[in-house]
Amino acid sequence: MAWLVLFLAGSPGTGPGAAAFAQDSTHVLEWELAAHPDGRLTAVLWITPGAGLYTYSHSPGLLGQPTTFTPADGAVQAVRYMPGVEKPDTFDPGTIIRAYLDRTPLFLDLTGSAFPLEIRGELQMLFCSDTSCWPVREAVSHRWESRPQTLASMASPPLQALYTASAPGKAPSPPVPETATAADAIVTDDYAFAPQFFRPGLEVGGLGKALLLAFLAGMLLNAMPCVLPVLSLKCSAILAVSGQESRREQERQFREHSIWFAVGILCYFFILGGVLGLAGLAWGQLFQQPALLLGLAVVLFMLGLSLFGVFDLPMIDLKGNSGPSDRPRLQAFSTGVLATLLATPCSGPLLGGVLGWTLSRSPSTILPVFMTIGAGMTVPYLGMAIWPSLVRVLPRPGVWNIHLERGLGFLLVGTTIYLVQILPQSLFTPALVCLWAAGFSAWMWGQWTTLSQPRILRWGIRAAAACLIAVAVAWALTPGTQGVVWEPFDPVRFGQHLGNQPVLMDFTADWCPNCKVLESTTLRDSVIKPLQERYGLTLIKVDMTQEDARKMALLKALGSQSIPVVAIFPTGDAARSPMILRDLFTSGQLADILEETFTNSP
Repeated sequence: MAWLVLFLAGSPGTGPGAAAFAQDSTHVLEWELAAHPDGRLTAVLWITPGAGLYTYSHSPGLLGQPTTFTPADGAVQAVRYMPGVEKPDTFDPGTIIRAYLDRTPLFLDLTGSAFPLEIRGELQMLFCSDTSCWPVREAVSHRWESRPQTLASMASPPLQALYTASAPGKAPSPPVPETATAADAIVTDDYAFAPQFFRPGLEVGGLGKALLLAFLAGMLLNAMPCVLPVLSLKCSAILAVSGQESRREQERQFREHSIWFAVGILCYFFILGGVLGLAGLAWGQLFQQPALLLGLAVVLFMLGLSLFGVFDLPMIDLKGNSGPSDRPRLQAFSTGVLATLLATPCSGPLLGGVLGWTLSRSPSTILPVFMTIGAGMTVPYLGMAIWPSLVRVLPRPGVWNIHLERGLGFLLVGTTIYLVQILPQSLFTPALVCLWAAGFSAWMWGQWTTLSQPRILRWGIRAAAACLIAVAVAWALTPGTQGVVWEPFDPVRFGQHLGNQPVLMDFTADWCPNCKVLESTTLRDSVIKPLQERYGLTLIKVDMTQEDARKMALLKALGSQSIPVVAIFPTGDAARSPMILRDLFTSGQLADILEETFTNSP
């Protein structure tokens, strides 16, 4: 419980201490005026994102807010946008989006060519870093008093290539007249609704009704079948007493287990109510924390291993044939806390109206309501404590105990899979490593230690097992250091780089084991970073995992039809004769080839 409170207190949030970028550091805008051969004029608005930032393109794909310029008058005939660079979305890596990663132009085709010339409009963009996004909406304008003496030519190769690659955006919306009334505009930050509810009788308007509905909902939580681990943990009350031969002893064990299980439930709701009230979190927001999800996955996996007989957990032992526990109260208490924690996501349908009213109140109101939910949930266990003779309806121990344990073990392992799959994709592989470490640690605990060993040796081995899990979890949750950045292949950007700057291009695929070996050895960050800094390399990764005709055509043009392949493009005319490295090679060979290539290139 102390770990849970400290974890929540240290969780990143949106409070005053949260880091944020100042709006003026998100981007830089530059204006340029260019003339077409036929005399038409086009204004070029260059957008340069701040360091470490990107903005979504005008056609970003399934996610993101498009970059859009809306003219304020009739000076702009059409707006042309660059397609952007394909990349995995930072917050949903499974989705490919298009983004503007560096200095990118917007072309504004003008309706006239008379001076003075003024452009006014509104620019909307969504800038993102590796951790957060924020929208930018600003009025922009520029005025040319007379025709510039050094007017740029749209026929020049750089501008012509960019202009050709761009495409007209959607027709700009007409500006809202200054005489428009407030009813003509849509206000998005000041809603005034009068909601209607399907079951108004379940909506809460005061503390008395909130306490009543909270108590009833707490009782119904015991019948919720949606969280299988909760059902399996509650079966531990049966397993805890089924191994006792004496009916009198069974009743005593039954009463004690029920009381301390109920105390665990109440303590959980006391801590949860206090944390939600003081931290301003929403119900169920605990399960948005990857650290908590990973911790629960490890605990449930180890609970499952304990039911398969790999080892005995000291605080939560669900096996009925392991004999009396030397800490029965602590074990029942811990089991009650864990069962209630796992039931939290399923309580939303029962507590919607109660929570909607309660969580908007002060901590002095939130805490009593949450304690009432816990009191309602403890009713069955307090009832079993008052009438322990109910234990007489339990069957005598037998082979059924073992079958029940194994079945519960499979349920717990299945829930572990569920928790792992709702983790962020970046934590999927680290989570599997944590489960492997947990399994090995459980085997160490159960197979390497016996009661006949010296206490120091026995607890030394157990401490090593616990440290292995702690190190694995800490490693999984430690954010990775920022390494070198590989651009995903984009034909337009590659054409811009070719001949203008040195390029190192890596052809790879998820199904190519040699590619992965090369990336983890010769092309790892510690090798590539100093080479990139020395030669000013632009790094491009061509992902061949899925079939792509453009990428395959480039590979064939480089004289290859298999991967891995690394191509090195010098600057100038030498870019048309790139150096090709096939299959596997060493970091020393790569350094020598780069030295030779860029030393001999003009």
